[in-house]
Amino acid sequence: IFGKFARKLHEEVSRAGVPCALARGPDPSADINHHISYINYRGGAGAADTLMITHVDTPHKFSLLKEQLGKAGMGICMSRETQRNLVSAGLPAGRLCCINPAHDGVIKPRPLALGITSKVHADGRKGAETIAGLCKKISPRDFRFIIMGAGWRETVEEMRARGFGVDYYEAFDYGRYT
Repeated sequence: IFGKFARKLHEEVSRAGVPCALARGPDPSADINHHISYINYRGGAGAADTLMITHVDTPHKFSLLKEQLGKAGMGICMSRETQRNLVSAGLPAGRLCCINPAHDGVIKPRPLALGITSKVHADGRKGAETIAGLCKKISPRDFRFIIMGAGWRETVEEMRARGFGVDYYEAFDYGRYT
């Protein structure tokens, strides 16, 4: 995975017109040496060093990173949670930032399933119209629905026409529900 990160970063930086080299070790003449694995970082080779931080899950790694941030220009966390945890544990906030890794599109995330268990009432109190309106503002790539309850057929047809996946059960079925 680290190799994939390194190759893709090199490809995109080069494509942006910035001179970039992919190497197994730091280059003292480089403006920035970005270390894909902070574990192997031993100290400043060039004008600025950055460290990719995926996670810090042992006291040894924490101590190592604390020492490394005394030398490196910036630790780049792969999540806000990692950044917050490291800062709250005592690492310098000014030496840590977060850049979420890009998604390469190889693995397509599944749509989040939203479950509704309710029958529709003629007076609108269960919000079938609200759900239909919501489907005009969200993407079928991001959400799908599982609906259990009588009276949704018309709304379900409209949702499916908009491209949403909908599993619809007109009668309540406890086995499916659980």
